[in-house]
Amino acid sequence: MSCRASAAPGSWPAASGFWARSTRASRAAAIWAAGLGAGVALGPILAAALLPIGGWPAGHWAIALAATILALSASARLPESPRSPHRVDLTGGLLLMLGLGCLLSALIELRLRAFGVVGLLALVALAFLALFLRTERRAPNPILRLDLFAHAPFTGATLAAFASGAGVLALMSLVPTVLVRGMGQTPLTAAFVLLAWSALTAIAALNAHRLPARWTSRQRVIGGIVGCGVGQALMLLATPAASWAILVPGLLIAGVSNGILNAALGHEAVQSVPPERAAMGSAANNTARYLGSALGIALISILIAGRDGERFFAGWHDAVVMSALFSGLAVFAMLGLARERGSLGAR
Repeated sequence: MSCRASAAPGSWPAASGFWARSTRASRAAAIWAAGLGAGVALGPILAAALLPIGGWPAGHWAIALAATILALSASARLPESPRSPHRVDLTGGLLLMLGLGCLLSALIELRLRAFGVVGLLALVALAFLALFLRTERRAPNPILRLDLFAHAPFTGATLAAFASGAGVLALMSLVPTVLVRGMGQTPLTAAFVLLAWSALTAIAALNAHRLPARWTSRQRVIGGIVGCGVGQALMLLATPAASWAILVPGLLIAGVSNGILNAALGHEAVQSVPPERAAMGSAANNTARYLGSALGIALISILIAGRDGERFFAGWHDAVVMSALFSGLAVFAMLGLARERGSLGAR
């Protein structure tokens, strides 16, 4: 499972070429991305449908039950991975879990403006994450090889995943809140309106292979982020007097773009690392995405919390601008890292 320590990150072109040529890898990434979109599409509908039965906790219990069933099914069906001569990095996994857990808890408390608790949780999170980094440098079989971040494609894919989480994923996740609180729609109606984004994300991901073959996964990532940014910007059209239909064009554009982005990110995540580290690349990409979404949702919630009418939409417009900036930063990061990769390859 482990690469030899003497192998430099810049010496992986053969692995990247393998993944770039692999239609199976592209197809798997598309199916994975479609699963993300399908989950986001069905989740709000399930939660809204269960509200009259058990309130907001009912949806969480249903999802927990489904996750348990899927986990048990996967453990029985998934093939066994090749054995590693090194022990599993349990210490690193525990430290990362504690660090990210404290960090996410700090973000939740930030929404409640409990600044003392936020500061304490942030310090504890930094301590755990610092220990995690120290452990990963010394572990013979780390859960995250830190030298991967010296490889521009891996860093770019990870940054793009974080930005997509903090940008389009966070903003679109709160569109139902705008529909319910700002426009007076029912939760179930809001969940179905969101399908204009989430369902198209799944459909676009499955059909991403129809794009011109000459477009690299990196170009698709950049194009997807730009498209998401356009869709995000159209959320500025939401006003107290507007109909829910005003949001549909932005949702449609963001849905198609997000599907292409997710499929390309999944492919980029695994082709930017050695083949035997594909799981690590995918895990880092997912972690970055959901850490970004937690940050984005926390910041947007602060902007719209406790507001009504015009003030609510003023906060929402600020949130749209903020999320679009995350998308813009991702594009600049990807372009900058692409130039860095080109200069390294010319040496």
